[in-house]
Amino acid sequence: MLSYDIDEDTREAIQDTISLLTGLLSEKDLTGSMSDRSNERIRRLAANKSGLMTALRMSYSLTEPGFVSKLQGYGLTDKEIGYCCLYASGLKGKDISFLLNNGGHGHYNIASTVRAKIGLMESDTNLSIYIRNMLRDKQ
Repeated sequence: MLSYDIDEDTREAIQDTISLLTGLLSEKDLTGSMSDRSNERIRRLAANKSGLMTALRMSYSLTEPGFVSKLQGYGLTDKEIGYCCLYASGLKGKDISFLLNNGGHGHYNIASTVRAKIGLMESDTNLSIYIRNMLRDKQ
């Protein structure tokens, strides 16, 4: 994996942008005070699921290389790391299911695979909480 030295302000700006975008993309109703142009741009971004997951994973690789490296160490695929990045950005399982529009079953299967690879039992802590704690603790 590539490693870049970026200053803390840049890292925080990228992380804030990621959180904002993933939060917006998971909104069920994009009407309101946003312009039609902004609504359309968000819908296009959300429609390109593989591009979104790749951009998210790459952003975290840049801003949190230790976090991504830890996930890779568990043997997670790029797609699974993308899911973990969605959790890390603050989304919950239901938000991820809505965002990726997979009816919940695809998300459940991937979440189960991730849990198994990182050694979490179904009865252990919530995966979303575990991933956010992993990011926070920079394990």
